Amino acid sequence: VAASAPVTPADRAKAKTTVYGLLYGQGEAGLAHKLGVSREEAGDITRALYAAFPSLRRFVRETREEARRARGAFLPLAARLRPLPGFGSADASARAEAERRAVNTLVQGTAADLMKLAMERWCRVVSAEEKEERCFSEPSSGKKSEPSLAAPPGFDASRASLVAQIHDELMFEVDDDVTCVEATAECVRRCMEGAAEELGLVGLWTPTKVTVGKNWGALVSIDAFVAEKYR
Repeated sequence: VAASAPVTPADRAKAKTTVYGLLYGQGEAGLAHKLGVSREEAGDITRALYAAFPSLRRFVRETREEARRARGAFLPLAARLRPLPGFGSADASARAEAERRAVNTLVQGTAADLMKLAMERWCRVVSAEEKEERCFSEPSSGKKSEPSLAAPPGFDASRASLVAQIHDELMFEVDDDVTCVEATAECVRRCMEGAAEELGLVGLWTPTKVTVGKNWGALVSIDAFVAEKYR
């Protein structure tokens, strides 16, 4: 498949299943079952992934080795340690499970930190006092201030509310006004897409997909929503 070929939802789901499976120690047989393909095809997919991302295998190996030494998984960006007593077990299956949890903790824990920071960035926006330049920063107190974040033109914090977090998604309730929705969507993009750099993950691209609708079943892309409103 050409690198420029469009990625379908099915392609994305297959890639996601493959990456998570390999990260957490799933073998070719297990991956074949998950994807509904032959073991041979699962093997081809595995080799293709490692060829495209050669550092992935090293990441898994080094994460397991470090966790084995520390008897736990360390999240350096948040300075947190998750104890994993399974590393000290005489049971090989318990040690293997600890290895899987070590990788899972680093991946999912970092993702959770990104989401928490994205929400914290949103809270900084909506709780800031209105300024002429429409931006905010923490007041100087001798401590390192939080990075400034400019609110987009037309954004009104009183017309949008963060109501829920669902895994790697945030749900907002916004006034049914196209200008308000557009401004809020842009503000949310800035909050979410800038979280990685603020957390110290420089160079990590985290594009945000925005959908809009009256309910879960009516969600459409922000572009489709705006086009319909202006039609």
